[in-house]
Amino acid sequence: MKTAFVDCGGYDGRTVRRLTKPYDKIYVFEPDANMSSFYADLNVELIAKAAWVYNGSVDFYLGDNTQGSSVCKSKITGKLSDTPIRVPCIDLSNWLAQLITEYDVTLKLNVEGAEYGILRKMLRDGVFVKRLIVAFHWDKIGMPEKVHLDLLDQLKTVEIWGPHVDV
Repeated sequence: MKTAFVDCGGYDGRTVRRLTKPYDKIYVFEPDANMSSFYADLNVELIAKAAWVYNGSVDFYLGDNTQGSSVCKSKITGKLSDTPIRVPCIDLSNWLAQLITEYDVTLKLNVEGAEYGILRKMLRDGVFVKRLIVAFHWDKIGMPEKVHLDLLDQLKTVEIWGPHVDV
């Protein structure tokens, strides 16, 4: 089967530039229009939308240069803008459900707190990828550690997530 790498929260393209394994297709979700120039010389499909739990638009809070932007207003690290911008968003679970019919998918989520909603929806929808790489931000959005650990337990019980969940 063909392989695909899906980078959610692509930022400046650092992750896809460092890929050592060749993939048949690479998709990058990055809603910050200021980041699009970093992808000009890369063979990726840049999707200028926030990965989220529904299709439409969502408030997006731009971060400073040291901390990521987020759809989570509750993010407590880094300096987020006080006024959000509206950005298009996509129901990542539904989008992945179509992609996994053609590709073995490696999914990277570094979405500054949005990973919890996305992963819960994927679990509810029964959408499973071959490999999952997640930067969890429970401590950056004021989430109780128990809620974070409960989600990790749910992910670990779903064997089809591939060999392991990288955290």
